[in-house]
Amino acid sequence: MKKRADNAASATEATDREPYFVEDQRQKALQTAILNSAHFSQIATDEHGVILIFNAGAERMLGYAAADVVNRMTPAEISDPHELLLRAQVLSAELSTPIASGFEAMVFKARFGIEDVYELTFTRKDGSRMPAVVSVTALEDAAGAIIGYLLISTDLTARRQADEKARDLALYARSLIEASLDPLVTISPLGKITDVNEGSVSATGVARDKLIGADFCDYFTEPEKAREGYREAFLKGSVTDYPLTIRHANGALTDVLYNASVYKDVQGRVLGVFAAARDVTNQKKTEAKFRGFLESAPDGVVVVDATGQIVLINAKTERLFGYDRHEMLGQKVELLIPQRLHTKHLKHRDGFIDEPKARGMGAGLELCGRRKDGSEFPIEVSLSPLETEAGVLISSSIRDVTQQKQASQYARSLIEASLDPLVTISPQGKITDVNEGSVSVTGVQRDKLIGADFSDYFTEPEKAREGYLEAFLKGSVTDYPLTIRHANGRLTDVLYNASVYRDVQGNVLGVFAAARDVTRRKQAEAERMRLDKVLQDSLLELKNAKVAADEANLAKSDFLSSMSHELRSPLNAILGFSQLIETGTPPPTLAQADSIKQILKAGWYLLELINEILDLALIESGKLSLSLEPISLGEVFADCEAMINPEAHKSGIQVFFPVPEGGWVVMADRTRVKQVLLNLLSNAIKYNRVRGRVDVSCVQDGSGRTRVSVQDTGEGLSADKLSQLFQSFNRLGQEAGAQGGTGIGLVTSKRLVDLMGGRVGVDSTVGMGSVFWFELDSCAAQQLGAEPTDVQLAPARSDMSGAAQRTLLCVEDNPANLLLVQRLLERRTDIRMLSAHDGQRGVEMARTHQPDVILMDINLPGISGITALRILSEDAATAHIPVVALSANAMRHDIEKGMQAGFFHYMTKPIKLSEFMDTLDAALAYAHAEKTETTGESQ
Repeated sequence: MKKRADNAASATEATDREPYFVEDQRQKALQTAILNSAHFSQIATDEHGVILIFNAGAERMLGYAAADVVNRMTPAEISDPHELLLRAQVLSAELSTPIASGFEAMVFKARFGIEDVYELTFTRKDGSRMPAVVSVTALEDAAGAIIGYLLISTDLTARRQADEKARDLALYARSLIEASLDPLVTISPLGKITDVNEGSVSATGVARDKLIGADFCDYFTEPEKAREGYREAFLKGSVTDYPLTIRHANGALTDVLYNASVYKDVQGRVLGVFAAARDVTNQKKTEAKFRGFLESAPDGVVVVDATGQIVLINAKTERLFGYDRHEMLGQKVELLIPQRLHTKHLKHRDGFIDEPKARGMGAGLELCGRRKDGSEFPIEVSLSPLETEAGVLISSSIRDVTQQKQASQYARSLIEASLDPLVTISPQGKITDVNEGSVSVTGVQRDKLIGADFSDYFTEPEKAREGYLEAFLKGSVTDYPLTIRHANGRLTDVLYNASVYRDVQGNVLGVFAAARDVTRRKQAEAERMRLDKVLQDSLLELKNAKVAADEANLAKSDFLSSMSHELRSPLNAILGFSQLIETGTPPPTLAQADSIKQILKAGWYLLELINEILDLALIESGKLSLSLEPISLGEVFADCEAMINPEAHKSGIQVFFPVPEGGWVVMADRTRVKQVLLNLLSNAIKYNRVRGRVDVSCVQDGSGRTRVSVQDTGEGLSADKLSQLFQSFNRLGQEAGAQGGTGIGLVTSKRLVDLMGGRVGVDSTVGMGSVFWFELDSCAAQQLGAEPTDVQLAPARSDMSGAAQRTLLCVEDNPANLLLVQRLLERRTDIRMLSAHDGQRGVEMARTHQPDVILMDINLPGISGITALRILSEDAATAHIPVVALSANAMRHDIEKGMQAGFFHYMTKPIKLSEFMDTLDAALAYAHAEKTETTGESQ
């Protein structure tokens, strides 16, 4: 019974191991196939460099049989000794240790676990040289000791040849465009310059790298006209003799006629516009557009089994096709082939399996790959069978040949894109290439022109021959006059510009010549000059007008700042002393209190009018700054309700606000939203009927907006009055009424809402009332900022006898303002006041008396308050003293500038008594804490 159970367990164990055994066999088979691959040279050595393994790929690439080298040679003996010596020197300098040439230089990095991939030239058995990419890995035993090295190499010969071919094609294209002495440029569909020749550089005075990527129209006196020109070329396919004026960087102008037409890729898709201008004489060679392959392993490698299933890929394949490795492994290879070619490919694959034999790269076949995004690209593929225990595998090396294909098409597109006759001439005077322009001007087909004598198509053949010979001799000729004879006898007078073009080694291949019919250009010269004069006069007028506008705007800004300061200074004295009297001891009589209340009411109203006028002026000058952030309208409603209710009760008006909801959050400036809503509420109360009511509502619509409405029960507005709303200083006939105002509140409100990206509107019915509303962008209820509540006037703080006396220095040049501060501080027995009438004196007194707090005006005689603050901050003896700004410079940018300068707080005139006392207490508390901390540290 026990024996049967043991047998069953053994059977189960064998069954469980079977999948792993099969997979292990498959992995071993795959490793054997890779080792025997003809695509990679794999050489394994012992720790001294003696070759132990020399695979089939190494035999194929280097021409040695394994028996020739195994246990006989080291890899250094079949490598370029000069390169190994140079590598040893470079590594010695890089790693700061002496490294010997030979095998040590080949494996030194790998010996220390450093990834090492480099290029090296091997010497084949027949003496020929093979450039290769070599990857070196150290082989270790179980204890971690190095027992040998593995060198995997890839033949770079094909890549070098492909690179040279691509360079030749690109250089040919580059030579053609540079051979023209006229300005030539290629333009993208977006109007950006994608290529230029030296003629364009000379005409504009701008370097090529600055031109490429810039707007084509930026280099003309009429940019819009230039834009219309290249757009017309994209629309119609070409434009002829399009007149423009190029402006050189030094201001010089060049009148040109542009001929332009589109050029296309292999699939016939428009790539851009090629444009040629006349009257530029210099040329400059630019570097080739096409770069060589960058990767050390230049080709993608895909290994598939007999069913077409992908079993192995390399990183280059991922980059070629845009798939991740896991997206390709296990899939059919048809994943990488366009759908239309699947049937044909299956037949080729089955045929290869039946008769497997190596096929080299290219093999004269037009092949195509398909990327993950669906785009297709031309490829070359080499195939090699891999015999494994699991069967025949197919190894494919895949190369993207898009650059080679497009280089030829690009060269052809450039020469055909020109509407001028273009021709290339051999040193023997034979035509080697022409464009359609040459076909049109001669009336002879392209295949007849190529191979014919260049001079045969001119009225003066000898003169034509002398022209191209001069180009070969001097390198170029400019504006060479000839007359072309058409097959039908028609004559065309042209000017030729011609220059030589060369191969990679700099050998002259031929002459590139471009002809231009210049008749129409001369006829239009006078008109162009007249128009240019008109344009220059217009530009001068515009420049003068802009200067005048800028000066006026600066003067307006200076006036606003000055007016704000000059009006607030006397108001500070009026409102400050009135508050002192109102809250003084003994309290004023009822009659006095009533008079003081009227003074304060008028003063604060005057301040409100000043602020409204300044706000409007700031908006109109474009200098008002806003702080847009998510704000809660519910909080704004609560603040406005508290502020407006006293005015409403006094007028006998009931104001109803909606119950706050969490979703009432908008993107806006909290202070400005409150200003707008208070203005609408104030108007609704002022112009309401007796015992009327005002209703505030808030609604969110489906378009991402929130609307706030203020509805009153007033007389309403007629259509005529509605048309006059939002006009500055227009009170719609209420100037003689009992209600005060300037007529700019609604104007300011509308422009504030506009600046916050919202809308303002009104609906009104005569006899029933009006609804004023504004809309703002809704947003999520997150990171809501809190706004400090308004400061209320507080009674005088005179009983401070129990506190230690502190020192306050007031730096103020206005006697009335200085007296006001003195009177305020007389109520504080805990504070001793010192004063200085200018900034320099204030700094000296601060250093001498070490006050606890400093009150600093901004506009002072001599140095300003900000300069005085900087001096105090840089002096270790005074840097700890909190300095509070007290200034009539009350515009927002003044306050921001002051806080950035380092003031502890920035108070604006007129003073609010409670705010003044609270700020003073905060500064004294800060000074006390600083002093306590300093004392503790010293102990």
